[in-house]
Amino acid sequence: MKIVFTSCMDAERVPDQPIWDRIRLVEHPDVLMLLGDQIYMDWGLVHTNWRRHIEDHKRHDKGLTAFAEDMHRRYALQWSVPQFQQLVCGFAGRADPSRLLVTWDDHDFAWNNSLGEDGNEAEYEHGVPRQVKELSRRLFGQFVQQLRSAPLATPYPPLPADWMSPLPPTPAPHLFWRGRLNSGAGPECLLLDTRWFRQARSVPASSVLGTSQRQQLLQALGQAGQGLLILAAGNP
Repeated sequence: MKIVFTSCMDAERVPDQPIWDRIRLVEHPDVLMLLGDQIYMDWGLVHTNWRRHIEDHKRHDKGLTAFAEDMHRRYALQWSVPQFQQLVCGFAGRADPSRLLVTWDDHDFAWNNSLGEDGNEAEYEHGVPRQVKELSRRLFGQFVQQLRSAPLATPYPPLPADWMSPLPPTPAPHLFWRGRLNSGAGPECLLLDTRWFRQARSVPASSVLGTSQRQQLLQALGQAGQGLLILAAGNP
């Protein structure tokens, strides 16, 4: 079984990405992992302090709308990279979450060094408000759905009409995925979310995974025995 794992794509600054052709034409992976920073919300020629922009704007909704539109635009740019789209659309297992695994890191969760759980005042700039977290999760889900099902040369869909609505309570993002890789033929894998519950290091007994996700990780470690358990996440 061959696993290819990737991260850190910035279609705004680097619209030509030949590495995807190498993966498609040379590597022929059984499992493809996209492990975060599929976009860079706070990077480029014009750097935006999104938290300040959202909260300091005269109308909060206007700042949040700007964030949503820019995040959507950046996902659309990455989808439009020809080499990337050809790889994803030609990947036979793309609809199977045990063969195409996708998680996020700080730059596609919100901004640099972002914390899903608001830290203390010293970490204020890195904390991500709940409404921004839910928006990011919704647009991340739209991107993943496009990767899993859209035909080649399909335009990226518009910004969802309900982008400002709260997420339903059921799909709480504790763990992105758990199962055996390669349609059940490979080792067990946990695909972690290291941003939603992440706290500042200055917080006593700070957490990266949150209680539920940490419990699932410990459970999987206890059940692994002598077998191989793969942990995949957006950061070390």
